[in-house]
Amino acid sequence: MDFNGLINKYGTLRFAPDGKDETGAFMLIDEYKIHVRQDDLAIVLGLPVSEIHPLIDSYSRITR
Repeated sequence: MDFNGLINKYGTLRFAPDGKDETGAFMLIDEYKIHVRQDDLAIVLGLPVSEIHPLIDSYSRITR
């Protein structure tokens, strides 16, 4: 799924981190990991994914 498809499908979910790493925090949605930098974390907490898309640092598909 491309980034726009991810936003369209899960845009109403509120950003709630599932974990942190050395550069920020990430949220797991279905098969994807959405990462936000530490500097932007306070801004995006609790906001819908569709509203924080400019601050998303990266997203990737999780392989299990």
